Amino acid sequence: MPKSDDELVRPAVDGTLRVLRAAGGAGVKRVVLTSSIAAIVSWYRDDTVRTEADWSDVDHSPAYAKSKTLAEKAAWDFARESGLELVALNPEWCWGRRPGRE
Repeated sequence: MPKSDDELVRPAVDGTLRVLRAAGGAGVKRVVLTSSIAAIVSWYRDDTVRTEADWSDVDHSPAYAKSKTLAEKAAWDFARESGLELVALNPEWCWGRRPGRE
């Protein structure tokens, strides 16, 4: 559990923007961002179909969800301002081996 939300938020936002700036500087035209369902869900169970207009309420979200939401929003802002094409994926689960856990 982080002592402050900023322990997760700042690295998520700064890291996302750092990668997008580097991609743009290298001439990359389109980036696929692996975000998270945490960036777009309500923290109560419902069957609402999400659209591009939906975001998690960062004032009422756990630190991880807040970090994913603010990082993805920053990515979309950067893409609009720089002309970079952006695609965001919001998976619910990511499966696979984790390093050191074979």
